[in-house]
Amino acid sequence: MKRFLRWFTLLAFVCLGGAAISYAGARVKVGQLLGEANHAFTGRSISFGKDSIPGVGQRNAWTVSWSTVRMPGTTRATIWVSPTGGIIATLPANLEDRIDAYLRSREP
Repeated sequence: MKRFLRWFTLLAFVCLGGAAISYAGARVKVGQLLGEANHAFTGRSISFGKDSIPGVGQRNAWTVSWSTVRMPGTTRATIWVSPTGGIIATLPANLEDRIDAYLRSREP
């Protein structure tokens, strides 16, 4: 019984470590996508689970959404990131182009 508990505890720590690394990878990827425009996004929420992604279908993914976006033409935003750290989709679909246009408009 003692041996079982030791293996179970070890397995729990390995799973927890994998989840933490996946979460950190998703945060880094979203930060890279937003770049210097991150101050325009507020009210962030992050969740993990099977989600219906527009144009992709049901997939396990990190869902990062913002309730308020202070950019012209965008009031809310959502980014879906795979557990391995790849961007699956964004809502609006052209979010990266909108971020680039926003950053260009703020240049002196």
